[in-house]
Amino acid sequence: MTNRAFYLYRKLKQEQSAYHQEALQISQEIHEIKKDAQRIQAGLAKLNNHDHTFEQLNLKQLGDFAIKGNESYSFFLNKRIRFRQEITSTYLTNKHVELLSCLNNLLANAIESIDKEGTILLSIYEKNEMTYFEVTDNGAGIAEEDMHHLCEPGFTTKYREDGSPSTGIGLTHVQHIVTDLGGFLQFERSHVTKVCLVIPTKRLEGNQQ
Repeated sequence: MTNRAFYLYRKLKQEQSAYHQEALQISQEIHEIKKDAQRIQAGLAKLNNHDHTFEQLNLKQLGDFAIKGNESYSFFLNKRIRFRQEITSTYLTNKHVELLSCLNNLLANAIESIDKEGTILLSIYEKNEMTYFEVTDNGAGIAEEDMHHLCEPGFTTKYREDGSPSTGIGLTHVQHIVTDLGGFLQFERSHVTKVCLVIPTKRLEGNQQ
């Protein structure tokens, strides 16, 4: 991401675009985020007695990391949320970075949909050579008219405290990752909201590329 943003900066500068400095600033900010992420990863490795490279994680570890991080996010938002896990698949995967990115997006959305208090369930299981990653919550739910727009770039139902809309790229990002892994997204709305990533197990298991 840093390299792509910096390439954009150089391209805009060559074209004498007024936006080249903004692209450079984005590149620098992404670089700082990368360094922060590396520090966090190193800290997690020390806490869990892992090699800092984190070349693979099993799916139980993946679920634990996702839940721990989002418990902190729910505390930050002053919400009382009970997190549960039902994980029956525990194979190793080297796609843990992509999967954590997806799960963090889904769990954060679930937290934000809950007003003050609620429950979030993370389920990971295998069926018919596919691995399912389900996030279920009892929050506000998805409006019927929004169902077909959820993954559209820029579409959002969330607004910041100053009234400005969120970027609306979270689920778009998730969809791109899942599609690259040969899978797809499912949404269900009833008395609870369920979002599910369905990915071929062979694309995730072991050292598959």
